[in-house]
Amino acid sequence: MEFLVPLLIVLIICVIVVLGAWFLGRRSKSGNQAAGLGGADSGVKMRANPAITRELAAASSAQLTPEQHRAVYSLIARQQQINAIKEFRRATGCSLREAALAVASLDQFPQATPEPEWTGELGAEGPDADEKNEDVELPVVPDSPAGIESAGTVVPDSPAGLESLGRIVPEMPATPMPARGAYRYRAIVSKGDEIREVASTRLNEEIFQQIRALALAGKLDDAAALLAQHSDIGAIEAQEFVAMIEPED
Repeated sequence: MEFLVPLLIVLIICVIVVLGAWFLGRRSKSGNQAAGLGGADSGVKMRANPAITRELAAASSAQLTPEQHRAVYSLIARQQQINAIKEFRRATGCSLREAALAVASLDQFPQATPEPEWTGELGAEGPDADEKNEDVELPVVPDSPAGIESAGTVVPDSPAGLESLGRIVPEMPATPMPARGAYRYRAIVSKGDEIREVASTRLNEEIFQQIRALALAGKLDDAAALLAQHSDIGAIEAQEFVAMIEPED
């Protein structure tokens, strides 16, 4: 009897060890089977479709108008792949498989919305729209300078410029324009106690001597006109001025 108790204890320990090993073995097998199934599924999910490429996405985008392109991408953004495939088929008329590959490529490789091309039709805006020349009918303007100004027409100052517009204008002596910072010539005449002076940047010694020669020759009107042309005084003041020119002593 003294050996029976230790023997029972050893048997019980052996049974417990065997049962534990059997239980752990079943759990390990079940885990491996689950892991194997999961790995197979992952392999299926990670396997890429070689038909879905960036080139296919670009080619598919080129088949769509800007409105169709926005409609397909709107459905893709809302995770409505089936509706996106239907929209692509409706727009291009391709097969179901081609539409599915195209939508998958557009989803994986997003494409920018194509810009509409200018067709050159009337009313369409193109890159050279601002450079187009339009025929403009010129208004009929009276021949007089006042009529030209009232019509608002810009006409060159020279007679050649007026003649280019179909108007014959008599030649007029050009009035010299004063230069900025030019010297103001001072012409002074005296007669008795009266002294008069004319100062102008368009007047110089040579012109004043011409005025003086005309006045002394009795051509007062010509002298006054030349003085008024090269100064800022009026015709009456110019006549009064040249009338006071006398021969020098």
